[in-house]
Amino acid sequence: MKMLGSKRIAALLALTLALSCAKHQTEPRAERAELSPSLENASSASRESNGDDSTASIPPLPTDDIRRITVADLRESLRRGEAIVVDVRSEAQYRAGHISGARSIPTSELAKRARRELPKNRLIVTYCSCPAEHTSARAASELKRLGFKDVAALRGGYEAWKQAGMPTKEGMEDRASISHR
Repeated sequence: MKMLGSKRIAALLALTLALSCAKHQTEPRAERAELSPSLENASSASRESNGDDSTASIPPLPTDDIRRITVADLRESLRRGEAIVVDVRSEAQYRAGHISGARSIPTSELAKRARRELPKNRLIVTYCSCPAEHTSARAASELKRLGFKDVAALRGGYEAWKQAGMPTKEGMEDRASISHR
């Protein structure tokens, strides 16, 4: 009986991770209320490119200039105390598993919380579940728009971190233990 519950949890977690890449394309407008116009435009452009709105003419959010950082480079930056890691997935996904020490700031809350919670003098690395880092690159672009100079998206996202055997944690991090330095 206990095994059946574990299998259900594992199946739900796998489904959540599989759907997370598409989340940014299907977020209800109310959930995106706190996003900047540039992130709103990206979501509209994404719907257009997927055939959801053939009349839209909004260009995609430019994320080509967002630096991608490898797992190895992020690990080294963390070892040197140079980086802050931001999980831009939902809090439910964060609780299910995240990079140890990462802060949870879902994309829907980024514009509201970033200036208050993140230092501008450190490297900020965003990550999501999508292996092509679509959501994290959009979030990094938003951080640049908010005045953060040194931002990057984790290449391959959370899955790349896990596959490399890097430390992860379940549940919520104690905010007091995550310092600005």
